[in-house]
Amino acid sequence: MSLTCALIGFRMAQIADVIAHLRQVDLFQNCEEDALARVAAAAKERRFIPGQTIFLRGDDTDLAIFIVRSGRVRLSVNTVEGRELTIRHVGAGAVFGEISLIDDGPRTADATAMTNCALTTVSRAQFQKILLDDAGFANALLRGLCARLRNTTEQLEAVALMPLEQRLARIFLHLAIATNADARRVTIKFEMSQGELANLVAASRPKVNQILVAWDSAAVASRTPHGLLVDVHALQEIADGRDNA
Repeated sequence: MSLTCALIGFRMAQIADVIAHLRQVDLFQNCEEDALARVAAAAKERRFIPGQTIFLRGDDTDLAIFIVRSGRVRLSVNTVEGRELTIRHVGAGAVFGEISLIDDGPRTADATAMTNCALTTVSRAQFQKILLDDAGFANALLRGLCARLRNTTEQLEAVALMPLEQRLARIFLHLAIATNADARRVTIKFEMSQGELANLVAASRPKVNQILVAWDSAAVASRTPHGLLVDVHALQEIADGRDNA
């Protein structure tokens, strides 16, 4: 086999791997294979270490969409009082940076690596070319973006109207469901600090700690050497407002 053939085979394997990863991302679940292949062919991988800035709010250069292959990223903004407000944390399979990619505007938040991260990126120029050339891909992407907007609305409603305990339960329940484990008790990886968790649910650290201590006593969520052991049924009841455990 010639070197050229070997390189082509290696590149095709890389593209196939990226396509398989894109199929796990909610934003691309309704997209056709040909469109995903074009996105994968334009993709590059970038790596970041914990604490490293990926981009800053207001950046208007080097714009790209980011897809998390591994690791965890914090998206946040700084208030006029100088307080950092966490918008959300994103992990494997999540997408961020898509707003600036589509509307040509600057970044709307800071993105910081919380752990070692491997990210798949596609530049705005390349991504927009695919959108312009493929109306089906553009429509599928719009459906994905609408679904994400609905989810964001639900999150804002939760912060505004739900008690703190319900908000915390929803976060842990989401992590438990993501493990795909069919069991009442599931071990989840929980890498953020209590301070970061408090920022995420718009609460103070002491109040978050008080609930976590109560949950540990009630075996709703307990620390183990392997992660956080959670009772999925109990979390569901708390998230639905049916229990005050």
